[in-house]
Amino acid sequence: MSIPEERLRGIYTILQRQPHKFKSFGPYWWWIKRQLKTAYPGALFFLVPAAKADDPEVTATLLKEHGDVEKMWLAAIRHHQRAVTGGFDDPYGVMPDGATYYLADPDMAVGNFYR
Repeated sequence: MSIPEERLRGIYTILQRQPHKFKSFGPYWWWIKRQLKTAYPGALFFLVPAAKADDPEVTATLLKEHGDVEKMWLAAIRHHQRAVTGGFDDPYGVMPDGATYYLADPDMAVGNFYR
């Protein structure tokens, strides 16, 4: 269930410069964050090894919805692109199954994830 490091490099670069952009990944953030922690252990100031904020239930729901890692990756990137081109970093949204969410990550200095 991992993403190749070369795919993560762009996300890594964006988040180093603009950490608040994590919100543009919406519910996919927790999965992306786990991938970044694996690819860049301890390299990011906001993803320190002790960082514990995660929501495995959300990731499991999304993986079930998309069926495999490649489809999940494409969905995460589409979500990010829509957020960025739409000019919003709104932490509120709707998951593919229709559940609403509020995304914040205490490891990124902003609260919790609520569904």
